[in-house]
Amino acid sequence: MKSSKKFIARVLAGALAISMLAGAGVCANAVESAENEDLAVISENNDISATQSRLSKLLNGLPKEIVKKMMAEFKENGSEPPKATVIQKIRNFIMDLKAKSDRFIFSHGELYFKDSCYLFQVHISLYKGVTADVVGYYQSHYGETNITIDIPAYAMGIPVTKVSMFSEMDDETTENVRTINLPATIRELDGQDLSELYLLENINIDSENPCFQSIDGVAFSKDGSTLVAFPAGRRKYSVPMETTAIGDYAFFESSIESLFISPEVTYIGEYAFSDCLCLESFRIPYGVKSVGEGAFMYSTNLKTVYVPVNVKEIGTNAFYGVAEDFYIGIESRNSYAEQYALENEIPCKYDLSMDLEKVFEEPVDDINMKIGRTVTFTAKADGGSEEGYKYSFLIKHEKDTKWTVKQGFKENNVFTFKPTKLGLYDVCVKLKDSDGNIHKYYTNILVNEAFRNYSKLSAHTIKKGQTVTVTGIAEEGVENCTYAFYYKKVSDTKWTQKQGFAENNVVTIKPAYATDYQVCVKIKNADGFVSKTYYDLKVTK
Repeated sequence: MKSSKKFIARVLAGALAISMLAGAGVCANAVESAENEDLAVISENNDISATQSRLSKLLNGLPKEIVKKMMAEFKENGSEPPKATVIQKIRNFIMDLKAKSDRFIFSHGELYFKDSCYLFQVHISLYKGVTADVVGYYQSHYGETNITIDIPAYAMGIPVTKVSMFSEMDDETTENVRTINLPATIRELDGQDLSELYLLENINIDSENPCFQSIDGVAFSKDGSTLVAFPAGRRKYSVPMETTAIGDYAFFESSIESLFISPEVTYIGEYAFSDCLCLESFRIPYGVKSVGEGAFMYSTNLKTVYVPVNVKEIGTNAFYGVAEDFYIGIESRNSYAEQYALENEIPCKYDLSMDLEKVFEEPVDDINMKIGRTVTFTAKADGGSEEGYKYSFLIKHEKDTKWTVKQGFKENNVFTFKPTKLGLYDVCVKLKDSDGNIHKYYTNILVNEAFRNYSKLSAHTIKKGQTVTVTGIAEEGVENCTYAFYYKKVSDTKWTQKQGFAENNVVTIKPAYATDYQVCVKIKNADGFVSKTYYDLKVTK
């Protein structure tokens, strides 16, 4: 998977410009004979041989190898005549090909072209038309440390439907890409496509894309049921409760090391966690029934995967190339997981079945909760020795390096926690049975602000001498809030207070200078929690 740079070099080294092919006769008479063809005949005429003949004429202008592939496609589809509208798009492309032959490359039986800083591979189908994949990126970002890449929706009028092998010609760029923006035209996507951007933090997708959506910088199917592609640079994540499947290659070559997957997930796709070198242990959630081929392949530091009794299918080589001391943790004798381990000569160890029920103080959509609220954890165990269980609870915030013990080993199996910081918490419960065996179970909670700050400005650009109205708006349903307003020139270090915390939620600001300003709105709720939001304001002469 790391050979894409060699692939691009091979394309360019072995490239023959289309103009050169034209001189050799491949592109001769590209469209002259095709321009007068009756496209309707292709869709309506039942004479297959006649249709083949007409198609050959219409495709005259493309390299011979590509024409052969397309005629083979015609036969594979039962010689079903392609639609006239698709043929028209192909004809238009052939005309562009002839007119702009210097921009196209034919190499190793494939067609490419360079547009702006991207290298695209062109795909031509009698039934899908002409599409392009991004296969190379050339722009240098020397000295930049937070790079955003915008994939174009069209290149020379051709829709870009896939980022199939995202290659960087500049290693420094690869190491500093943090965000990639994908257009509405993308139709194919998985974690393998973007894995070379190994410090990527956000995958954003145009809201008009009919196939995919972005949730918190992670790519999902449009309905949110399948996690499609995870940004390789992130180390921790909690999958939303609405998700029911981890897609093929979803976490491929990512840096994930801590992951919460809800019991709603029923399927882990093929190669979903392949080459995840930071992953040391993994607990398959209880809802999963099927694990795909190569799911954890070459995750060389993976030592343990706990497989619950609900799993009834594990694909070939799911645990190939993991740590030498790897074992499968099973919770029931004679389970499918134990049978799979025996058949594949993988060590397995009996593990208690343990679940950690979370009850939030208020209804939530998934693991998210608001600061100031409480969550109650109840550990439930089954298996091992029949009695004498003792429980220990530990908490660690994502910015902490050490765990905080909230309860040492006691018979009490209920723990209530009230977070004091925003962000992701890891929760660990340790269970000791009467034989002294200790088992661990991990989960997460994500602590958000107590409410959302939806404040707004009446304008973001005004002239000197004009005023701007600032309105403080808290999330609907928040009562007894107070509001504070501040502003300053961007070049200043100190803020000017327009209003301290008060019930009034509307102020006007009249900046004295023609320059760039920042505006800050603070909102405090009845519990004393404060939410801040910032806005840019440009003042012109």
